[in-house]
Amino acid sequence: MKSDGSRARIPERRCAGCGGRFPKTDLIRLVRGEDGRVAVDNRMRAQSRGTYVCKDPACLKKALKSGRLVSQIGATLDASSEEAVRRAVTGEETLSKD
Repeated sequence: MKSDGSRARIPERRCAGCGGRFPKTDLIRLVRGEDGRVAVDNRMRAQSRGTYVCKDPACLKKALKSGRLVSQIGATLDASSEEAVRRAVTGEETLSKD
C-alpha cells in the first residue's frame, strides 16, 4: 500500500491468445531476440519489442494460429523457438527471474 492509504496499481497486460487482461506477473513475456526469432523473456525486462501470453496452452495455440504472436513482435518463429515457448507455457521449463 502507498503511504496515503491507496493501493499500489498492479500492471496488467493483454494476452495475445485470448485477449484477456491479467496481472503482468501471471503471463509469459515473449520478445524478438537479437537474432530476429521469438524468445522467452524470463526476467520480463528485455529491451526489445514484446508481447504476453497466458500460461494456458490453448491461448498459445490461438496466438500462433491467428498470427498475432509473430506480428505483434515482428519476429520469426522457427521450430526450436516454438518448442521453447511451448515448454515455458506448459511449465516444463523453469521460468527463473534472474
